[in-house]
Amino acid sequence: MEHILHMQTDLDRLDGMLARLTELASGVLSDDKMSSFEIAVMEALTNAVQHAVSPDPDKPIVVTLDIQPDHLRIRIVDAGNRAPDDLYENVPQPHEIDEMAESGRGVPLISLLADHISFLPGDGGNQLEMIFNRDAPQ
Repeated sequence: MEHILHMQTDLDRLDGMLARLTELASGVLSDDKMSSFEIAVMEALTNAVQHAVSPDPDKPIVVTLDIQPDHLRIRIVDAGNRAPDDLYENVPQPHEIDEMAESGRGVPLISLLADHISFLPGDGGNQLEMIFNRDAPQ
C-alpha cells in the first residue's frame, strides 16, 4: 500500500510528518526496526529541510511510504538544488564522526539504520529512498 504525503520545507513541520509516517507504519515493523525507521526518517527530513535550498520555497517535500509484504520503503524527494552525486558513498562509520560537531552525523546515521539506501541527486530535487526489511517471523 502506497501513501503520498507533502510537507512544507519548514522545521516546524517535522514532528507532525514523523508522527503521521509512524502512524501509517504502525504494526509493520518490529519495535527495534520502528525505532530505526523513526530516527532515520527524522534525520532525512531534517536534511531535506536544512540543506536542500530551493529556488521555490513553496515547493513541498514529497514523501512516499510504500508498505510491502517483506519491507517498508520510504522515498523523500526534496525541492532543492542538486546535492553531490557521492553524498551517500564512502560514508564514515559512526565511530569516525566527531561527537562534538554540530552537523555531519545524519548521513552516517541513516546509512547505519536503513537496510538499503539509494540516492539520486537531481536538478530541482534530490531523491533518497530507504528500505527497512520486516523481521522474519519467529
